[in-house]
Amino acid sequence: MRPVEINETLLLDMYVGQKMTMRACAKELKVSEASVRRRLKKLGVKTRPPTRRLIEDISDEQVVDLYWNRRLSISQTAKILDRSEHFVRDRLHKSGRGLRSLSKSCKMRDGTDDITDEQLVYLHDVRDWTCAQISRHFGKSEDFVRQRFMAMGKTRRPNIGKYNGSYIDGRTPLRTRIRDCAKSLAWKQQCMERDNYTCQRTGKVGGSLEIHHIRPFAEIFEEFLSLNPDLSPEDDCDQLFELSQHYDPFWDIDNGITLSEDSHHDLHFS
Repeated sequence: MRPVEINETLLLDMYVGQKMTMRACAKELKVSEASVRRRLKKLGVKTRPPTRRLIEDISDEQVVDLYWNRRLSISQTAKILDRSEHFVRDRLHKSGRGLRSLSKSCKMRDGTDDITDEQLVYLHDVRDWTCAQISRHFGKSEDFVRQRFMAMGKTRRPNIGKYNGSYIDGRTPLRTRIRDCAKSLAWKQQCMERDNYTCQRTGKVGGSLEIHHIRPFAEIFEEFLSLNPDLSPEDDCDQLFELSQHYDPFWDIDNGITLSEDSHHDLHFS
């Protein structure tokens, strides 16, 4: 019988150098495991004991020490022991120690054992801080608070109104209301009719058209508010909206220019 062709240099590198199992070597070389075992014996290589014996050589105390005492993660423990994460979890459960709670894992991972749940709840519920503000206060990433609240089973406030990062004294609802009102739609229609539904940058007729404010809307909006200092965008939104309908700079068609959607995007973001 002709011997099976095996690249012995590659086999030695995989089995001795990379510590791959005989099964893994056989799969890589596309031969049987028995062929690998015979060739290693022929090459004088002392084969390692079966995986089952290696697993038995790892005590529960070793796993517990790495995970609980040295505070490594499941994946870090598995890497040190050269075993799967499933093996580590199984051993921890069999040892009776089990796994750390989600809350404890989050704290250990972020290095925040000194930040208590009570501190986070106080800042969120009593001080009325947003999650982003709490994260900046502790010098953590923005999803730090989200993960801690998730771990303690706490529901966060919806990211709307004054709890939205872009919310400024009620300006956002009023600004949106003005830009989406019927008079604004009529103003856009007048600008398009004047420009014959043609993009003023490319000359393309029709398609997805938008109206660009030559003088920025935000600038006009802030000017409008400055002329009504006694009214609050939050508390007097209805009154300010009514006044906006008669503020000519909002509705000056000479301040609008017709652009295609792409041209409008390029103008703002290029």
